[in-house]
Amino acid sequence: MAKTYNEQLYCEIQASGIGSSLPSFNQFQNNTALTQSLLLKPYARKLGLTIKIPTKKTTPPVIARSHSAADNHDGLSDCSFHKAVISCNKKQYHFLGNQRNESLGAGVLDADNRMQLPAFDKGDVDSYLVKAYEHYLNKMIEIGLAGATLHYGNFEYIFYDLRAQDIDFTQRFETMYRYLKKDKRNINVMKSVAPSDLTAKECFLLNKFLVCSRGRYNYIYRA
Repeated sequence: MAKTYNEQLYCEIQASGIGSSLPSFNQFQNNTALTQSLLLKPYARKLGLTIKIPTKKTTPPVIARSHSAADNHDGLSDCSFHKAVISCNKKQYHFLGNQRNESLGAGVLDADNRMQLPAFDKGDVDSYLVKAYEHYLNKMIEIGLAGATLHYGNFEYIFYDLRAQDIDFTQRFETMYRYLKKDKRNINVMKSVAPSDLTAKECFLLNKFLVCSRGRYNYIYRA
């Protein structure tokens, strides 16, 4: 559910076991960015995590784009939406849920399996984010967490949020991936359930994927 850098830090601090005196996640979200940073600061320092304290001049990240990939519903008008399978132009997309560890490939939860998002080096931001998001989905599916992926909009927001704070986007996702693998080794994941009554307006095509979002949930289908 973490949508911003501060919310990701909150989760990492809680995962480390030292954040018991922090407010609940929902209460934390209701605070201003300044208050959130001040709450996290002592714990972040103990863990060696970068924390930026916003000032009154700090503005929210600006998403400089005319459209988002998630707004593109081309090719979905003739789709047949069923719970576990969506059919589009004679191609079937099958729902991907979370997987138990015994179903995963050998070594995917090991330390040397890294996220390795491509780095952004100028060029078109929208094209980069689409490419990076597809890579992110593949890596989440690899460790059996298709049912715990970020919305494309959240992924996009985090990119701009980190750039505004001069924090490395790819390294942030390496840290997140490391925590996810650790949790996955030790905690049984909840089974994902395919949603019912999805519509074309909730989905977009991303090469072999059909990505759908409803509320805070993200649903991944693969051809």
